[in-house]
Amino acid sequence: MATTERNGPILGCAIPIALAIAAAGIALVMFGWDLAMSEADALCGSSTMQDGQVCVVGSGEGAMHRSADEMQEGEETAQQIFGWIGILAGGAIGLGGIVLMVTVIRHRND
Repeated sequence: MATTERNGPILGCAIPIALAIAAAGIALVMFGWDLAMSEADALCGSSTMQDGQVCVVGSGEGAMHRSADEMQEGEETAQQIFGWIGILAGGAIGLGGIVLMVTVIRHRND
């Protein structure tokens, strides 16, 4: 275990923890990017719709009829929003890990 009189044993394990945080942030960015850039399927409930099909949302007089294109557009919008949230959150986590690593290295050299 890496110990110094001034910093103690915590400093020795801080760099692997910072690396793990940065790696988790990068992984989240990659997942968010994949989610935001991929094409969504048109879903009606849990089944995939084909071109020309109509999805009935609701029942009775308030039922709405939507085409496969409308359903796909809604799915893509939601997928892009969650993808960009993942990118932003992953970027913040990754940046935090890098800042932690730089801070630990600076204090290690003091």
